[in-house]
Amino acid sequence: MKSIYFSFLFALIGLVFTNCQQGSSNAIPADLTGFTTTEVAGGAGLKAEKKDASGTILEEGILINGMRNGSWVTYHPDKEKAIKTMANYVNNELNGVFLTLSDRGQIETLTTYANGVFDGNFAKFRFGNVEESGTYVNGQLEGVYKKFYPTRKIQMEAEYKNGQQHGFYKYYDDQGNVVMEYQYANGEKVAGGMKE
Repeated sequence: MKSIYFSFLFALIGLVFTNCQQGSSNAIPADLTGFTTTEVAGGAGLKAEKKDASGTILEEGILINGMRNGSWVTYHPDKEKAIKTMANYVNNELNGVFLTLSDRGQIETLTTYANGVFDGNFAKFRFGNVEESGTYVNGQLEGVYKKFYPTRKIQMEAEYKNGQQHGFYKYYDDQGNVVMEYQYANGEKVAGGMKE
């Protein structure tokens, strides 16, 4: 079951990677301090690996022309082959889905990048439950941002435009009742207050 889960995650990241835009042409080569490299069959780049003193792999991925490209994986140092992060790169810039996982294999965060900048959906999880979710456009929050109680009920939601609160802000009690409601315009509170 675990291998199916990780196969799905790698397929998802590969799919997003193939649909990403190309990174900038003036990217700086990767810092390879502590890495060893071996040529990939067919001359399609170099496989880079970083290992600890006992030989356990801590990070691995592919280099093309000295730059991170494709899927890169880091591992929890105290758990053999327990994935810590999974990322996609195009010419050293994050592009596509970036996942962080607990040492038990549970997703902790899911973010999306375009040319090294937050761009797309993000979510933060705790024990498999969503704690926060929202969307970034070119590095700034856009649309509805939400936070949740551990019971999975919504705790807060707010609208954003160009990284500033713009629109409604609602705070809910643990029963799902709105207890505060405000209106924002370009980051400034313009109306609202506590609910009775």
